[in-house]
Amino acid sequence: MSVIYFKEKQLLRKTRFMIVVLIFSVFIFSVFIFTLLQLLSINDSFFPEKTGAIIFRVSEIISVFMLYILITGYLMKMESIVNAKGIKYRFLPFVIKSRFINKESIAEYKLLKSIKLKDFGGWSCRRSFGRKRGIYMITGQTAIKFTMADGSRLIIGTQKPEMFFKGLERMTKNKHKKNG
Repeated sequence: MSVIYFKEKQLLRKTRFMIVVLIFSVFIFSVFIFTLLQLLSINDSFFPEKTGAIIFRVSEIISVFMLYILITGYLMKMESIVNAKGIKYRFLPFVIKSRFINKESIAEYKLLKSIKLKDFGGWSCRRSFGRKRGIYMITGQTAIKFTMADGSRLIIGTQKPEMFFKGLERMTKNKHKKNG
């Protein structure tokens, strides 16, 4: 068991994103229920039968999709651990098994502030297999960018950038560039 220098668990469910998805889901589900009730009461129907069936199917599909987004967002979790041997990270529910970066394979790391989502395509888990790069972020605009000895790059998002960086410095015992 090695010494842990830094540990962070980030949850998506702490953000406004979940509230927006929940409100939108309730709205779509309300349309779904309203249309279903209208279809069941044929005598006093608000919609013609064919239009009601189409609205019912569309709202049903959107409701299921929004439920999927809501559940996935609730389960989404990013874990980062810096210990004496290296860095261990995991992005649930997309990366179930923890991934490990040995400290000897890290050539350089630097703190990135004010990351623009358009540069990376948004928050999430992304791997570019042909280009040897990846990004793991849930929320925020700060991250640590790692350049490996083989030239590959990895970006791990953090809500505690200074503590993460200090943990990395303790791990490597070297000073690396800090980019603001």
